[in-house]
Amino acid sequence: MSRTQRSWPSRARLLAGVAPLALALVACAQMVTALVYDLSPWKGGGFGMFSTVDSPAARFVRLELVTPSGRASPLQLPEGTEAYALAARSLPTRARAVQLSRATARALARESPCPGLVRAEIWRYRLESEDDPLLVPERVTTGVAALRATNANTPAPERCP
Repeated sequence: MSRTQRSWPSRARLLAGVAPLALALVACAQMVTALVYDLSPWKGGGFGMFSTVDSPAARFVRLELVTPSGRASPLQLPEGTEAYALAARSLPTRARAVQLSRATARALARESPCPGLVRAEIWRYRLESEDDPLLVPERVTTGVAALRATNANTPAPERCP
């Protein structure tokens, strides 16, 4: 019997074990990331996605413009910032919330005559308890970025709302 014929069953067994091992590694990595970094169970491999209401579609972003006087007003998600919002909803970290705030501030700087802060909050729904199916909102993280007006006719801060 040749040497290659003897080693063939070993290679076949080794290759047959690669797929299950890769699947197990992906599952472990997704579970750790979901637990430690709040990755949505619907992302990163999707293990556990049908056992929860916590999907990126069930998470939401709340944007506010805070003026120098401290007044906060809600903002719509500006055009061109959708990718930042999706990333922040899928894996809500402070850094991603800050990226969303900065992208929003850049988009608003062309329109807003007044300086301020853009605050981005990432929220998700969670079950009140295992016995009660009531969904309650829960803030996951917040990011803030400065809005600097680029308009040449920027009014004095006291004239801004």
